[in-house]
Amino acid sequence: MGTTEPTAPAKKCGQVRRSLVKEGRDWLGGAVITNGIWAFTGMGWSHYWPGAVMGIWALAILGGAISGKQDHCDRHTDRHLGHSQRTHRELNG
Repeated sequence: MGTTEPTAPAKKCGQVRRSLVKEGRDWLGGAVITNGIWAFTGMGWSHYWPGAVMGIWALAILGGAISGKQDHCDRHTDRHLGHSQRTHRELNG
């Protein structure tokens, strides 16, 4: 018995997950930096500008994930599943 290589769709889905994790880490780093600048300047809660930066950035990440990256994995997974597996998946979510 040898080791089996993941199929191309599985590799692609793994790359998408890694990409989303990387984007999340980048977002978190940006949040730390912008909040650090805000805290250092002592602007107070009435001038909390990092929320705008973090919110827009998070929406961009989520929009990219929803618009195509996740669908790509699902389409390839469905194509490689047998009919009975696909029907079971559709019925059970």
